[in-house]
Amino acid sequence: MQGSALRLSDIAPPLFSEQRYIKVVLTCDGTTGLLHIDIMKIIVLACLAAVAVATPQFDDRVVALLRDDRVANEDGTFSYALEADNGINTAVAGVVGSAGQINQEGSYTYTLADGTQAVVTFVANENGFQPQSSILPTPHPLPAHVYELLEIAERQRAAGIVFN
Repeated sequence: MQGSALRLSDIAPPLFSEQRYIKVVLTCDGTTGLLHIDIMKIIVLACLAAVAVATPQFDDRVVALLRDDRVANEDGTFSYALEADNGINTAVAGVVGSAGQINQEGSYTYTLADGTQAVVTFVANENGFQPQSSILPTPHPLPAHVYELLEIAERQRAAGIVFN
């Protein structure tokens, strides 16, 4: 039986009145004599089914705009303000920067899962995007010994000590 395929119906009675519902193929390994089932396809199918079930279900609610104010001037300055009925609100003003970039300043608001409003104010200019909000993560404070090391390094630089 080396290299031949053995059908499940050859060793067990059919599970259904018609055998077209389930087709499991067992192969016989000639070197070890063990039966192997091709479960890779079953695992892939199960993973695909899990991904399909885990896909977020979005509601198809239409969001209405309550306010949409836009101004674009010839000199490159602009402003816009949008407000939607789902709690999203944004207002931005922009001017042309010294190097030709657009400098922006504004804020946006949206509703968090717990029902509170998250407000983010920002400035975007030649120094990059600089948001400020209570919802943004902050770095942990440095331990006291780090401040001591920074002071020592500053004193060494002032004294002209250089490490190569």
